[in-house]
Amino acid sequence: MELTPTPLAAVEAAVGLLPAEQLFLAGADVPPGIAAIAAKLMKKVMGGLAYREKRVYLNTAELAVPRRRFVHGHELGHQVLPWQEQAYYADDENTLSPETRDAMEWEANAFSAELLFGLDRFTTMADSYAPGLAVPLHLSSQFQTSAHAAIRRYVATSHHRIALLTLGRFTRRVSRGPYLPLMADQCAESAAFAERFGSITDLAALPLVLTEHPAIAAAGRVASTSLLEDNDDLVIETKRGMTTFQTQAFHNGRLNFVLLYQKGRFSGQRLRAA
Repeated sequence: MELTPTPLAAVEAAVGLLPAEQLFLAGADVPPGIAAIAAKLMKKVMGGLAYREKRVYLNTAELAVPRRRFVHGHELGHQVLPWQEQAYYADDENTLSPETRDAMEWEANAFSAELLFGLDRFTTMADSYAPGLAVPLHLSSQFQTSAHAAIRRYVATSHHRIALLTLGRFTRRVSRGPYLPLMADQCAESAAFAERFGSITDLAALPLVLTEHPAIAAAGRVASTSLLEDNDDLVIETKRGMTTFQTQAFHNGRLNFVLLYQKGRFSGQRLRAA
């Protein structure tokens, strides 16, 4: 994928689909098969594919650009993956979730991510910089993805030794004090980090009590859509013993993201938030 952001309309045309339509503006023109599936979904429909009619339908009124592009890519996945030849698809927040247990929906999600991030193009660009959350946040605007998706992609595919703690907004309490709950399915680490230190969800399995970990406490105070680049260090037990990591924190309005990395000599430029 040489073009950034990926031109979804061009991909759509290349795979033989007609131009996408707005789901609810289509009115009676929405195929009955999509309407029938949509009626069974638990949540509001975000998009759909009419395989025989060769058209994608998008709920553009409900979706910001990054989310709309992800849904669009998801529906293209239903069209392109050769074993997914069901006549109609309709998708809501459950089928579009990374935690979906439906194999075909998971595959369509994965296809959308690869499409939007240009296969390894995003990772190549990201790893040309020294580690920092400013990198995926900067690239998310170029690739027109959400900050959340870009951060997870950045950490999971990086060649640097980095990890991501994803924490909830609201504190819980144990006998030692308050902590922010770990959102284990939203955490990630690079292969290099896992090999050297272990899985980040294993390393943070016990609550990181705020009074004992100032870096986590500071992350919980970050304002919505703000980036804290000069955060405190975090010391945790890894398979190499007690290990000190530098941290940065970002809050997207729903979740707290904490990037872990170590001091080192990085050949790339350090990108800082504007």
